[in-house]
Amino acid sequence: MGFYAQTHLQLYRQLQDASYREEDLVLVDRAYLIAMRRFAGYYRPNNKPFLMHLVGVASILVNARQPAEVIAAGLLHSAYLGLGRKGSKVDRTHRKPIADSLGQRVEQLVYAYSNRHWSVEDFHDLEGRLQSLTIDDRQLYLIKFADIHEEFLDAGHLYQPVKKLLSDEDTNKAWFQDVGKGISTLGYESWAKEFQLAIDSNDGNIPDAIRGTASSSYVLAPGLFDSHFKNRLVRWLARVDLRF
Repeated sequence: MGFYAQTHLQLYRQLQDASYREEDLVLVDRAYLIAMRRFAGYYRPNNKPFLMHLVGVASILVNARQPAEVIAAGLLHSAYLGLGRKGSKVDRTHRKPIADSLGQRVEQLVYAYSNRHWSVEDFHDLEGRLQSLTIDDRQLYLIKFADIHEEFLDAGHLYQPVKKLLSDEDTNKAWFQDVGKGISTLGYESWAKEFQLAIDSNDGNIPDAIRGTASSSYVLAPGLFDSHFKNRLVRWLARVDLRF
């Protein structure tokens, strides 16, 4: 299987090896610094640090030779979840710092992703809808494909049996295959094969005792008691000083 970064240093080396420009690395680094603050103390349901998941998503997009702006958006695809929502929108006070640091293009991708309610139907018959997809739509799909793919790296999905990747996934048992077809439809045959290898992984030797029991990501801040106050404090700290 291909190489997938799980730390920012591995990601930067991957970008350099793929001959991305210096300004591309700087943009991705800025995105990482924002993610580092936003997701301080956050963990996935399989007990993996959230930052590692975000770096993994970005790494998959590097393998797909996406522009630096898409890679940066992949690093921050979850940045607006739970922040300042008004209906289905995100408060502008949370959008401006990211736009100031990374540019309008990156921010708009993150914003569009956060307001997209992904369903199994989004992946069904993508080939038939390919011609109607805009460049923005395609890039959002690629970020989502990378997000789903990353969940299966190192058999990570087996360590979070309670988590659902999509709220309606039970209505379509074949949606994984639809994702693989979608990746191929957008022109990424080798990626589609890598995805298939990842979802087929099944390590039956994982003890139940080390599988995560959470159904969604959670906060674990060292030295703080487990309470609603802790979650609020970590969220506040994650929003401090986003302009650099």
